[in-house]
Parts: sequence; structure tokens; C-alpha cells
Amino acid sequence: MAFTDNEKEAIVALIDACMAALEEPIDDLWWNWVDVDDLTDAGWDKKRAKKTFGSLVAKRIINIDLMCMPGSCCFFINVPWAARIWKEAQQQVVA
Repeated sequence: MAFTDNEKEAIVALIDACMAALEEPIDDLWWNWVDVDDLTDAGWDKKRAKKTFGSLVAKRIINIDLMCMPGSCCFFINVPWAARIWKEAQQQVVA
């Protein structure tokens, strides 16, 4: 599946937020909770964050927990899939 540059930036921001919250390297993460607020905390404006988060849900790299309790974070990211995009971004920064 193809991702836009904007979606790739969002995936990087979401994975960075997961690693920071859990204090774990990317290779130790699996399925982790994420929210639109992770993007706004990374400096995205609310409108862009919601739209991009929604497109990632539509592409199923972010999934919805249907058993989620009201008021809880109900979205989780498929880290093994997202990790490829995150690692590509890290290599581009180094190059």
C-alpha cells in the first residue's frame, strides 16, 4: 500500500510517541495505542492531525478496538508494518 509523505510523517510521529511513552525501542513494540492527540503533541494542527489520522485508519495501519471502553483510547497502530516506514525515514535523515 502506498502512503503519502504526509501519512509517512504521521506514522513517524506516532511511532516516536509510542517509543517515548513505553521507553522501548521500535523492535520491542507490537500493537500500541495511539490517538490524534499524539499528532497534535508533535506539533500538528488539529485539522491536519484528524484528517491524516483518519486516512491511516482507512488504510488500516491504525485499527479501532471494537471492545474499547467509553472514554478510553480505542485506536492502535500496527507497529511491525509501520516500523518499515519509520526505518525508511530514519535512513533518509542519515543519507
